[in-house]
Amino acid sequence: MHTQLMLGDEIARIEYTECGRFETIGGEMRVKNEKNQEFIDLGGVLLISSPVMSEKMQKYIEEQEYEKNEIAFALKHVESEDVILELGAGIGALSSHILKKKKVQRYICVEANPHMVQLMKKNHAVNGIRNCEIVNGVMTNDTEKTQFDFYVCEDFWASSLRKPEHYTSIKQVRGHVFNDILRDVKPSFIICDIEGGEFDLFVNGVDISSVQKICIEIHKTTDRQLVDLYAYFVDSGFYLVTPPLQAGVCFFVRRT
Repeated sequence: MHTQLMLGDEIARIEYTECGRFETIGGEMRVKNEKNQEFIDLGGVLLISSPVMSEKMQKYIEEQEYEKNEIAFALKHVESEDVILELGAGIGALSSHILKKKKVQRYICVEANPHMVQLMKKNHAVNGIRNCEIVNGVMTNDTEKTQFDFYVCEDFWASSLRKPEHYTSIKQVRGHVFNDILRDVKPSFIICDIEGGEFDLFVNGVDISSVQKICIEIHKTTDRQLVDLYAYFVDSGFYLVTPPLQAGVCFFVRRT
């Protein structure tokens, strides 16, 4: 079964495959199917045990720590009328959790790392997710530049547009103007984990007037950047659910 999903001129084609019966191997969080494919069970979502994920990454998933706070917040606050825009969607763990357990109007995943995009599609297929739009690219406020260097790290969660101290490769990825996507999609819920890119993306002039909820992972930075980011969200009509704003997962809700 194929489902064709579109965002502008981006098309993601997802194959839904029956994975057969599963049996537990080497511990209750790892299973394999009749084809001997190995998966990690993250709270009821099966994630392919792929060589593109480091041992450290897989152990973190097995321990049920991966995206734990984001999953809890999303499942508590997602509503049937939501249009969700997830930036830095990784391997599709969070989107799989939400779409397996909740009905939403629309869900768009944006991921810069092409290796993760392929794995995300497979993870969605394994979990029967057929109503998610996937875009390989990055959000930007630069209306002129169309291609960006993306630094791929061994632990994919460290991959970023910002050049890290250690990385394994550089990929050219397409840029999508953030305001254009916001205008066209009109998301009500933004989920964001883009490895420090949040400080360049959420700035004055970016129109998030359609957004009601934001789940954002804040990465280590300067006090000045934290102040500016917090001011942007407050000026845009949001309050921080659990202040103060600091590194880690933070939740903003629009004031009523």
